[in-house]
Parts: sequence; structure tokens; C-alpha cells
Amino acid sequence: MQKELEEYFIIQDSLWHQFFVDRELVRAKFAQTFDSGNKALVEQWADSVRNFEYKVSGYYAAAAHVFAQQYPASVVTLYAMLNNRGDRPSTERFRQYYQAMPVELQQSFYGRKLDKELARNEKRDVNNQRFVGQRVQSLAGKNPDGKELDAEQIFQQNKFTLVEFWASWCGPCRMEMPKYYSLHKQYQGKGFGMVGVSLDTNHNKWQNAIAEDSLQMHHLSELKGTSGEDMQRFGINAIPANLLVDETGKIVAVDIPYPKLKKKLQQDL
Repeated sequence: MQKELEEYFIIQDSLWHQFFVDRELVRAKFAQTFDSGNKALVEQWADSVRNFEYKVSGYYAAAAHVFAQQYPASVVTLYAMLNNRGDRPSTERFRQYYQAMPVELQQSFYGRKLDKELARNEKRDVNNQRFVGQRVQSLAGKNPDGKELDAEQIFQQNKFTLVEFWASWCGPCRMEMPKYYSLHKQYQGKGFGMVGVSLDTNHNKWQNAIAEDSLQMHHLSELKGTSGEDMQRFGINAIPANLLVDETGKIVAVDIPYPKLKKKLQQDL
């Protein structure tokens, strides 16, 4: 077990190292655009540099996937998956690895703990699907300038609008938001809109986070944390969370992952 644990750490360290290598390559590409005279290209690579920092969790989770494929019946595989249970896109594959394990591992201390953590993610996904098909006519809260937002009008202007629930203090949100925002920038002219709904209670921290992450889109907040009207109405008890709404205000997806949203936009816009 010690030997396998050391091997997992080596895989993890190699991917951690690869993260820095890839980041420097992106930075080098960005530097090469300085003298191009192409403002759009410079902005594109500047965004790539800013957003790359948010990819680190994916590199860590990849280590668990690699190890699980090499050691499908190891207690260290349970540890690796538990160590990366916060990476929501990995939940489905982690469940597959878990179900393929011997029964004694599934029933072990770490096996039961992993099963519980995966079930928590899966339950959240299933419960939230009850909102699919319902219509959103308005959103509570005001923008950073204290003005109300006509959500229905925004929905009508786009074929799809992503309503993303986040907060300045939420690390996973700050990692996930730029990925979705990159799709907003790419497909904005083709009918894809985005509205950020914050669970912040401090106006300055909320506004500073918007500026720090360069999120130039519609923003709303009731500044009531988890007790806000929209949080209760849509059953938001954990963030990040999102609703994908069509031009009529109908919810077509809940907590849609970045890869699935990207594919949907490529197909439908």
C-alpha cells in the first residue's frame, strides 16, 4: 500500500509539474502576440493566461483518474478519489471506478466514505433537475449600481442564457466562472448570454471580485447570502450552481457542466 501511495504521489506531482509547464507555454504564446498589432489576438491570449490558473483542480483530478485505471482494486484509489471529490465533473467516472471495485473495498471505511460523498453530489444533481421545464420571469436582486435588471428582456435577446450562482468568497466558483465566461465571450454574438447571481453579503467584496476576474456581463445580488429569494426559490444550497434558460425563460438544464454547455452551444448556435 505504501508503494502504491508513493506511486500516486509521483503521478500527482508529475501532473502538478505539467500544470506549470503548460502555464508557461501559454504565457510564452501571449508574449509573442505583443508585437502582432492584433488587439483581439492579444486579448484572447491574455484571457488564456488569466483563466489558466483555474485549471489546477483538473490537473489534480487527472492524477486520480490515471491511478484508478492502473490500480482499480487498490485502497489508494479510494484515497485518490476522496482527495479529489470536490471536482464535480469527475463524479460520474469516480462512481464507475467505485462500482468496479471488489465488494470488500466498497464496504471498507474509505469505500463507505467515498460512496457517501459521491451520493451527495449525485443527489444534488438529481434533485435540481426538478426545475427543468419551469419558467423564470424575473430574478431578484440588483446590479452593482443598485438598479434592477429586466431578466425577461435579457432572456428574449438570447437563444440561451446561463444564470450562474456564485460568490466572491467561494473558491470553486472563482475557478469555474472564468471557464463559463470564456464561452460567453466566444458565443455572445451568436445568442448566448450570461448573468451572475452572487450570494455575497458585502457589496465591496462582490464588486472587487467582478473586477479582479474581469467578468464583463450582467450581475445581480440580493446581498443576503443563502437567505436570498432566488436561493430559496431555486433550491440553491451549494455553489457553484447554474440554470440554463432559453429565450422564453424556460429552464432547459440545471448545473450543466462546462464540457456539455460548450458542446450544446457548438451544436445549437
